[in-house]
Amino acid sequence: MFSFDGHLVQVEMGTAALQRYSSKDTRGLWKKLVGEPPPGWGDDLIRETGQLQAKLQGEGVYLPGVLFSPAQELPANCVRITFGVSSADFDANQLHPINVLDHLARKYRPPAELTENWVLDQLFIALNHIQRREFQEAMNKLALVYYWGSLIDYPTVRVVALLNIGGLFLINSRPDDAYTIIRQAQFIVEKKDFHDPYLRFYTREALADIAYARGDFQASGALHLQAADTIRPLGEEYFLISTLHQSIVPLMEAGEYKVCVKVLEEIVSLVSNADEDYGNAFWADLYHLRSDLADKTEEELLERKEQLQGQVLELQTRYDKLAKRKEALRKLAVAVIHLGGSVIQYYMGALNSGDKYYDQHIQNHLKVGQAEQLIITQISETGSNHIS
Repeated sequence: MFSFDGHLVQVEMGTAALQRYSSKDTRGLWKKLVGEPPPGWGDDLIRETGQLQAKLQGEGVYLPGVLFSPAQELPANCVRITFGVSSADFDANQLHPINVLDHLARKYRPPAELTENWVLDQLFIALNHIQRREFQEAMNKLALVYYWGSLIDYPTVRVVALLNIGGLFLINSRPDDAYTIIRQAQFIVEKKDFHDPYLRFYTREALADIAYARGDFQASGALHLQAADTIRPLGEEYFLISTLHQSIVPLMEAGEYKVCVKVLEEIVSLVSNADEDYGNAFWADLYHLRSDLADKTEEELLERKEQLQGQVLELQTRYDKLAKRKEALRKLAVAVIHLGGSVIQYYMGALNSGDKYYDQHIQNHLKVGQAEQLIITQISETGSNHIS
């Protein structure tokens, strides 16, 4: 079974494949009766992998430690190899895992001198592919970036790669694959020593988007509110108000109208106390929506749910246009994606992370004009591109 936040390279085997790569059971009847343990499962494969690692090392190719595990949920002859974030299934009768590991180690081989700066340059190549809508090229490069970032224990870049991979899966109508990827990011950002609150914030936002795509509206609303709790202490008005807006539609879908009223009350308070002038029209419509939700019964609100959701999305869009952009752009550049009834933001990478290499590279790559363009990019409508 796959282990989240486990080995970088993992091999899962169905029951027949497992037997193929295990020593034959040579115990006699008596030894079986007295409970002598059978030979180790997968021991032949483990031994051959050690030999492969030594051979590759002699050629200057590094193969990390490999985790082997049984997987009864796979077809009997199936072997699944996960290399970083990329997985491949194959029939043990047709391919030998050692040959696959050899091929992947060479494919993912980094330069002789693997540095933070080089990995960051590769990350920006991947993100440029996203901007050009070259989604498959972006996916391939991001998988490599995640692997290389893991080799040098570079958590900031690993999370950026994972969140963008998850975003690509999500906009191509593959929420289950997106969930698997973002869960890996979650294991990283929730650690006590992880230093970037912005990446933690966007990981929780991504989980909320995935829950919405999977139809779990209650979880989606709650996750957006968790993300709001993450960003609130940082004094980031733009991100806080946008995230609170994001929570309202799934909360309405879940029938949590009282929570919606509290969320709108906080938005009203934030807007009324903000330095930015959002205009009388925006203020009046926001206050009217808040009053509408507070004054109507749940039955009346249910009848008008679609209309109210439309008003929320319209207000969110207007807020994004009116909000102070420069403050947001100091922190990250994002791409705006329309997915069904929600608007999803996937970022190109957080700033002010505390990582001197990462911060400097972001500053070098994202000038104000470039970031202004990125933050308003409409990447895709649902299902317009497919990632294999």
